[in-house]
Amino acid sequence: LSLKIIKKNETNILSFIHLKNKFYEHFFNNNAKSALRILDKIDNNFNYSLWSISMRLIILRLYFGAEEQKNFLNSIKKIYTTGLMPFLIHRVSLKTDINSNFNNYTQSLKNHFKDNKYYIGDDLEFFLTYKLLNIEILNIESFKKILYFEQKFNYIDLFQSMSSIIRRLVIKNGDKIFDQEGFEEFKHISTLIDLSYEQDICVTVFEKIFQNNLYVESNDLKNDFNLFTQINHLLKDLILLNEDFDRSLNKLINLITVVL
Repeated sequence: LSLKIIKKNETNILSFIHLKNKFYEHFFNNNAKSALRILDKIDNNFNYSLWSISMRLIILRLYFGAEEQKNFLNSIKKIYTTGLMPFLIHRVSLKTDINSNFNNYTQSLKNHFKDNKYYIGDDLEFFLTYKLLNIEILNIESFKKILYFEQKFNYIDLFQSMSSIIRRLVIKNGDKIFDQEGFEEFKHISTLIDLSYEQDICVTVFEKIFQNNLYVESNDLKNDFNLFTQINHLLKDLILLNEDFDRSLNKLINLITVVL
């Protein structure tokens, strides 16, 4: 069923991939307003997805402040009043505060599952943990559990999860992953997956991180946050193993798990 959904929406997914890559291009160049305009196009064309909501939350929080993020959250809560989306959106919003403690965030999630064990089954807990903590999926059984729940969401989220899981498996195991029972059928969308992960973006990221003079799109943002200056400082603390090591490691984990 998941593959049928992807095939049915292949033209739209190709359009989404193009816009997503343009979004990352602006995001990784600290062009926050331009990145938001691309997200507007994505939402207008394909409706809201957890991916687009997550990206908007982190941009609003980092570049425009907590109040702007809160206003967006209030508006999105009026759209999603039931189901898993309100829970996921709330939990993602907590991660966008890079000063929050990731270990505490993880423990809070585990406590929630424990307190609601009669309402949240093992498979649902596994899916929510994947969505919020970006855990690695290692086998076809786990993969199918994720796809089962993703089918209930926007096909953009279904594709994002499907492509990211397969991409990580290919990186780890090579193309022979498609020879394994259950995975062979997904080889048909390998071209879409390759398009979804532009190698040029990776080059841009690391070039920007280690540049000294980093361009910021506008001086009328609510703060002077610069994504790559921030990452540069965090990496420096980790490499030097200085007194800010733990704090910087926590911030970097928060940034990475939201963006991914």
